[in-house]
Amino acid sequence: MSDRLDLRGRGLRAVPDEVWEARGLRSLALGRNPLGALPEAIGSLTSLTALYLDATGIEALPEAVGGLEALRTLDVAHNRLAALPAGVAALRALEVLYAAASCGCDQQGGRTGRLRAEVAELSGITPGFRGQSRTVRARPLAR
Repeated sequence: MSDRLDLRGRGLRAVPDEVWEARGLRSLALGRNPLGALPEAIGSLTSLTALYLDATGIEALPEAVGGLEALRTLDVAHNRLAALPAGVAALRALEVLYAAASCGCDQQGGRTGRLRAEVAELSGITPGFRGQSRTVRARPLAR
């Protein structure tokens, strides 16, 4: 298996078990699949530097995401996230977090406000919510 796996838009309701066995995987794209949830097995992919979970219908990220220490890009846009796992704050390599339209609430409160506060706590990352898109982007960390 290559170090990149793109399974976007394949109608998957679950991630094939073989994916969790791909220990050298660096980029995993699962976007635009009706997954609804992501298993804790994501934590077995410790080499991941990019994880794309956009438009998968997830409402929460598993705590195991916080153990993906090499992760530089995390895309959870167009989902209904209420919060980020506490471990995301420990991801020192994280440079980009996409969370556009990750919930249906307004920018000032509700789930978007809580998500914004959690992103603000991430070391070296500045949240930005632009217009109606409610985009959270992270700036590269100072090295």
